[in-house]
Amino acid sequence: MGGIATASLAALVALSAKGPLAALLVLAGYGVIALLEGKVLIPYIYGRTVGFHPALVLLAIFAFGKLFGFLGIFLAVPMTILGAGILKHWRR
Repeated sequence: MGGIATASLAALVALSAKGPLAALLVLAGYGVIALLEGKVLIPYIYGRTVGFHPALVLLAIFAFGKLFGFLGIFLAVPMTILGAGILKHWRR
């Protein structure tokens, strides 16, 4: 919600200062940054923190989100860590 409010405010400032093209460019810039953050940066940071490949983290977030909805997105990384720990222990 904060990103939408910030992008809207920045677009309004750009609209009043430079016109509609500047406002569209500001919104496009915010969209690209949000996309890169959500799909690249956050999985990379999560992956380095917990020792998993970023693609696995992203896959877990998508899968848990699809299976369990909004709550699944938040539980994806901890549940993946738990599952990996159980598999590691079970293999011994």
